Amino acid sequence: MNENHQKLLETYLQVPDQLEAALAGLSDEDLNLNKGEGWSIRQVAHHICNGQMMFAICVKAILGFEDVELPFTWYMQLTQDEWADVWAFERRPLAPALAAFHGSLQDLADLLAHLPDEAWQRSGHITFRGQSEPTNVPIEWVIGMIPRHANGHIQEDILAIRKLHGK
Repeated sequence: MNENHQKLLETYLQVPDQLEAALAGLSDEDLNLNKGEGWSIRQVAHHICNGQMMFAICVKAILGFEDVELPFTWYMQLTQDEWADVWAFERRPLAPALAAFHGSLQDLADLLAHLPDEAWQRSGHITFRGQSEPTNVPIEWVIGMIPRHANGHIQEDILAIRKLHGK
């Protein structure tokens, strides 16, 4: 594995620890705090976990089929708020989601660590909500996006909510 891919995987594998550090010391009641509107800490954490697991399936599809249309057409039919409601993010405990998050990250990192560098160049495409044309999505992009996405939510949502409520 080349140095760039190794660094991407190292950053990727840090995400569960970063999320759990952001959640550390919060009670179950605290997880329901929000900025006065919008998602609660619990909902944000579920969203981070869920996104990783959905994109892990995409990476596996890319490995099997070059330039595959990734299985997100169904997801784009509802807003993220609607999916949060459908998947009961506001009512579910976090422990099972965090355990699955850890497992999903470890599984995908292990798979990628055992592939030739050329596999990292493979890509699929997604037509994101509001777009008429598909976006090319290489494996490298996905593995880099997951930490950026998670850390954005950790900083801008979870830690901001904690600060707002003195937690």
